[in-house]
Amino acid sequence: SPPVPTMRRSIDRNVERQSNLMTIDNLFHMADDINRAIGDLVSVITEPQSNTSSNYYQQIVTS
Repeated sequence: SPPVPTMRRSIDRNVERQSNLMTIDNLFHMADDINRAIGDLVSVITEPQSNTSSNYYQQIVTS
């Protein structure tokens, strides 16, 4: 059976690789959310000013 330190090292390497993947995944999710938010914001800004759209814009700014 392999010595414990070697096993330990390979486990560490796997955990590291997985957390890197998770981070990349999270970045893509964040990018999606940001794109969606920007899309919402752009449609709010460009649509004719009604009460609802200006309220919605204020909500975004103040939150």
